[in-house]
Amino acid sequence: MPDTIIVIESITPQVGVTFSADQGPQGTPGATGPTGPTGSTGATGPQGSPGPQGPTGSTGPTGSTGATGAAGPTGPTGSTGATGATGPTGDTGPTGSTGLTGATGPTGPTGSTGPTGPTGPTGADSTVPGPTGPTGATGLTGATGPTGATGATGPTGTVADATPTTTGSVYGKVSAPSTSGNSGFGPGALTSSISGSTYNTAVGENSLYYLTTGDWNTAVGVASGIGLTTGIQNVAVGNLSLGDNSSYSTAVGYGALSAASGANNTAVGHLAGTTVSTGANNTIIGYGADVATGSTSNNIIMGNTSVTRFRIPGIDVDWNKNIEIMNIMGAY
Repeated sequence: MPDTIIVIESITPQVGVTFSADQGPQGTPGATGPTGPTGSTGATGPQGSPGPQGPTGSTGPTGSTGATGAAGPTGPTGSTGATGATGPTGDTGPTGSTGLTGATGPTGPTGSTGPTGPTGPTGADSTVPGPTGPTGATGLTGATGPTGATGATGPTGTVADATPTTTGSVYGKVSAPSTSGNSGFGPGALTSSISGSTYNTAVGENSLYYLTTGDWNTAVGVASGIGLTTGIQNVAVGNLSLGDNSSYSTAVGYGALSAASGANNTAVGHLAGTTVSTGANNTIIGYGADVATGSTSNNIIMGNTSVTRFRIPGIDVDWNKNIEIMNIMGAY
């Protein structure tokens, strides 16, 4: 059945008049029209009541450290704590090295009584007395000399006076066999029996006075080599030098090696080596230079105990006793 169409044209309503008609069947829905624009958001409704708290989430990463704040004012100093118990005493440290001993000023050498001069030889002419032996010069105490042998009776003749004769005789000269090579000049020189000695030279009063069988000795000075009896190849120059029986020794200076009986010693200087007795092979140089004991051997001594500095200016060597190492400037 076709749909009923009701056309209503301009009708002036009438109060109290009702129009009615039967409703037709539902038509097929038309296509949905496009969605209209979204309306403006309505006002926010009231906040609902809080829901239950959810579980705590995991801890987030630690944030970077913030800048250090300014230092606060220093607090007041606390009261001093009680003193702790004293700790045990530590081990004693090693003893420091002992410092050098300062130099002791030396005592000057005391001059000793020289040996008593021997009795002069008896002249051949019994009416003319022999010369009196001279008094020994004062010096270091020498070793007691051996008892001198009785002088041999001089050859027949007269003692010459102080004036040389035309034949060359000298006062006090000792005549000796020409074949022995011995020469003595001065009163008492080469006075003992020297029949067994050869090639000795004695110059000075009582020089080589006690020599008997020693060979090749030279003594110059009053009582020089006076202690030699059998020693060989010695040189004594200076009054009272080489006052004991030695061999292969050299003594130069007043009283040098005055008591040395050991061999191969050399002493140069006034009173040098006066302590040497049985010691051997020493070299001693300087005024009063000496060894420590009479038996000291194989030493080189330069200077006495007053010497505190050793220098060789030409090669810049300078050694002071207050230092332990020699300072050689520019040597290397």
